[in-house]
Amino acid sequence: MPQTIKLTSAARLSASLLLAVALGGCQSTSMPEPQPALLVKPDATAQAQLKRIVDSALNTEVTLSTKALTDKPVLIIDAASRPRSIEAAGVQGSWRDRPDHFELYLVNDQCRLRHRQSNREWPIPDATCVAVNGER
Repeated sequence: MPQTIKLTSAARLSASLLLAVALGGCQSTSMPEPQPALLVKPDATAQAQLKRIVDSALNTEVTLSTKALTDKPVLIIDAASRPRSIEAAGVQGSWRDRPDHFELYLVNDQCRLRHRQSNREWPIPDATCVAVNGER
């Protein structure tokens, strides 16, 4: 014959709280939101990393200003500045007169560059960034 266990109000409350804490612990922790960012005094190493990322993303060589991403969190590469061959088409055929947009973000104190058209993202390990409130 099964035994019935009677719980007091305090015991029920404790059990409810324990269950709520246990269930809350099972929820995934969300990643911090990426914040638009600017490069802070990029040195030659950080500039070279940025250039390599953009060159690789577009499958061509580009020339970047030393001030790229220092006053706006978005870098726009005009289609006219890229070679017009199918071999250097870049991502998703975006070479056809449409500019490519790269956005600089700060995530967990790390600078990251995102190509808007492909949604690909790269860290820039040697760069220092500061978060900004949206586009300037």
